Amino acid sequence: MSPSTRAFIEYLEVEKRSSSHTLTAYSNDLEQFEAWCRFQYDLDDIAQSKTSMIRDWMMDMSEEGMEAKSINRKLSSLRSFYKFLLRISEIEKSPMQPIKSMKVPKRIVRAVPENDMEKILDPTIYEEEEDGVRDRLMMLTFYMTGMRRSELIGLKWGDIDWGRKVIKVIGKRNKERYIPVNDNWLHSMEVYRQNDSGENSYIFQSNRGKMLDPKFVYNRVVHYISKVSSVEKKSPHVLRHTFATHLLNMGADLQTIKELLGHSSLAATQVYTHSSIDQIKSVYNDSHPRDRES
Repeated sequence: MSPSTRAFIEYLEVEKRSSSHTLTAYSNDLEQFEAWCRFQYDLDDIAQSKTSMIRDWMMDMSEEGMEAKSINRKLSSLRSFYKFLLRISEIEKSPMQPIKSMKVPKRIVRAVPENDMEKILDPTIYEEEEDGVRDRLMMLTFYMTGMRRSELIGLKWGDIDWGRKVIKVIGKRNKERYIPVNDNWLHSMEVYRQNDSGENSYIFQSNRGKMLDPKFVYNRVVHYISKVSSVEKKSPHVLRHTFATHLLNMGADLQTIKELLGHSSLAATQVYTHSSIDQIKSVYNDSHPRDRES
């Protein structure tokens, strides 16, 4: 990693107080671009890169089959990096200035059907698992709160306000929000909690008492969804999507869902209206008299 890149990561960590997940993502993106520039242009410091180099990198990634969304995320990392270099007067102009993000085709993520969620949360499918109790509570928490994977991993016992029946969640850019939980969830957590678990202990831990790895959580979620559901996409994000979609189908307004999910803008939340429209179509087709006559 070049000195300028290292300085940027240190800035994110110390001044911006970015999460470990964010730091890893930025580091990986910048190191990949550094390696590419070194191989293609014999350039060791990407602070000296040109717009044409970035465009070539975009083309290479696209030709290798990388999705536009992933490429755009890497471009976002570069934008932040060169913005930082401008701020400290290391460069006079950002090579990202003429670069536009790639168009991302709209994809509708299908929510897990409600009857499938009932099966996924059935305690019997966890009985033969090594850490079945923990895993079921992870799945339940994803579905009942809509929190992100990184938020669930970082959840501590001290984040639960048992009296107010809310959880404090630290989201993107260290932004706090509170998510309500019901008595059943709280009771399940009380039963699960170990007597020696302090306020600063992570709720969901490995069998060695360590913080869970993001990939491990992803694989656990895929494992349990696959047991009972044929939904095409399986991931923690799908459970977050399912949480929002089911709330919307039950009459919750978008502004409320936006606050629960921790979205910075309503536009990010409006994607869930597509699933709601699918639900409306299904009810219409099953219920309308003219449809039943045909």
